[in-house]
Amino acid sequence: MIDIGIIGSGFWGLTCALFAKRYGLETLLIDNHKTNSGSRNAAGIITPSWFTGTFFSKISPHWWEPKYIDYGIEQLQELAGIVNSGEDILVAYGKDYGKKKNNPPVWMLPDLNKYLRSFESVLDSVFKVNRVSGGWEIIGREGKITTSKNVIIAAGIWTEKLLLNSGLKPVNVEPLGGRAIIFGLGGNRQIQKPLRVLRGPYKHITFRPWGETSIRVGDTVELVENKNKLTVLTEECDSMFPDSGSRKVILGYRPVTGRIVVEKIDDGLIVATGAHRIGFALSPIVAKRSLQLLGIAIGD
Repeated sequence: MIDIGIIGSGFWGLTCALFAKRYGLETLLIDNHKTNSGSRNAAGIITPSWFTGTFFSKISPHWWEPKYIDYGIEQLQELAGIVNSGEDILVAYGKDYGKKKNNPPVWMLPDLNKYLRSFESVLDSVFKVNRVSGGWEIIGREGKITTSKNVIIAAGIWTEKLLLNSGLKPVNVEPLGGRAIIFGLGGNRQIQKPLRVLRGPYKHITFRPWGETSIRVGDTVELVENKNKLTVLTEECDSMFPDSGSRKVILGYRPVTGRIVVEKIDDGLIVATGAHRIGFALSPIVAKRSLQLLGIAIGD
């Protein structure tokens, strides 16, 4: 029986796995796609190189705006046991990052890749979890069973179905659908910022028509209505990058609960979901809180 099984390898699931392994727990990360699968489809293209301190100095993604972080901190502070959330955020991303003794988010450490290789990842679609003596059975759709002392369910929009299949209390997760349009740029072409974009270390740009999207047309910034977003973004990008060489649209879904969920719903079982705009920024706090709820000592 392993120490902890984590279902879902998005921002929260991956960060929980990194923290758990860092504190010496035998950890298994389970997802039906590769690491960061759900977040990858929802937010664009994600790779470990995004989890670096320099990443945030290069981009200004909309989910990093203060209003969303403030909202997330407010939500987290309403959960029992969450203290100094604002300080955690500042330690993680502020100008004094690395100078304080507080436990930094593990995914911002220089040796991240070592941690990514240090725990086992399994490609499987979890059907349900069952209570057994001393822990839980994690049952995959192909019938594979893993037993674990503790389980963290961080499965995004699949959380609700998994809980219902397991006879557990649902947390009212609803899917928010959307699309990401990826334009390949080719070569070493520099990306300008006439549009609000989410950039990664790739030779492409990703536009995400979720929520309000601002588009700069000449000297005017316009808010595009939802129904027109995909068309306007596509036409604008085509005109800006006529030689992009490749373009694809990926569908994605985000979990929406109207609240952030980091709850112990049974002994040894945590559900963590709900932060569809700010999950990346809040993931270190959520990971620490999840392990604390399981009674795992994680230091200061």
